[in-house]
Amino acid sequence: MRKFQSVVHKILLLIFCSSIPAWACVCPGWPSAKQAWHDSPVVFVGTVEFTDPIFSSHVRYEEQISHVTVEEPFKNSRKGQKFDLKQSSGNCSTKFKRGERFLFYLHKDGSPYMWTARGCHRTRRVEDAHDDFLFLRGLPGTDRGNRLSGTVKHYDTKPNRFRKIRSLPGVKVIATSMKGKAVSTLTDANGVYQWYGLPEAEYQLSIEVPKGMRVHTSVLYGVRLSGLALLSQGDVVQLAKESGVGVDFYLEATR
Repeated sequence: MRKFQSVVHKILLLIFCSSIPAWACVCPGWPSAKQAWHDSPVVFVGTVEFTDPIFSSHVRYEEQISHVTVEEPFKNSRKGQKFDLKQSSGNCSTKFKRGERFLFYLHKDGSPYMWTARGCHRTRRVEDAHDDFLFLRGLPGTDRGNRLSGTVKHYDTKPNRFRKIRSLPGVKVIATSMKGKAVSTLTDANGVYQWYGLPEAEYQLSIEVPKGMRVHTSVLYGVRLSGLALLSQGDVVQLAKESGVGVDFYLEATR
């Protein structure tokens, strides 16, 4: 039954995601903050200085060259350093605008001096990176053992208007193991929750939904799936010894 429900859920989510510009591509999974830190050669907060679109006669542009400056270095970078990024065409590839500030997780593009912020990865605007900052600014201590984290956010879910309204602080998040043992915590001022060093086990995550709201979507980070990386009711999260796993909860108003 669960497998059938999961298949139906993924079909519905594929339809749902096709109407959301930010999720217009199908990703088999996104890394958690911990995973992204480990698999990215360069990590930093930076500002986009300018961009150069490469135009084509068939599409608006096939590639985008961006020039960014490091503001807060985290890995293999220094303040004031410049990086050139080449972003490919397609909905999964993040495109940038002048003046935007991002948390960049960079990989080599294949050319000697060019980098890229991969699609289906974790480069994001600084206002959406509070989970990442709790991990990155706590290094090296936050890298020890396992980490389970995520965010709870209120979204406008009207058709073609899927956008964040605000983060939700003070929401109770519960992680229940398959043995029935539960732990709970509250989201902080930025709507982020986290645990370190939980026993290795499978967990079901749930939240105490604020009055007048309901869970619209739950997004899983840190696990590669055969379909879209979204959770359906009854799904579990596997927490291993040194793993980094996350679940974000997107809430909508009931009226």
